Amino acid sequence: MQKTIEVVYEKGVLKPLERVDFLEGEKVVISIKRERRASSEIERSLEDFNDFLPDDFEFMLKKIRTDSRERFKRLGVIR
Repeated sequence: MQKTIEVVYEKGVLKPLERVDFLEGEKVVISIKRERRASSEIERSLEDFNDFLPDDFEFMLKKIRTDSRERFKRLGVIR
């Protein structure tokens, strides 16, 4: 028998999200594939913030980093 089911990993144990017909102590072979839903939800959330940032954000970030680096050099923190 071959079947695909969803499970959740809790406290070191894979727990099926639906009923499975196994005998107690029966050994089975499983293949594990991580669900990608979480990362796609994060990506969708980040897309909302893209409109929030100014158009020259990358330029400003680079300028801030460069200015900070120059200050650290003047203070002798970095070479």
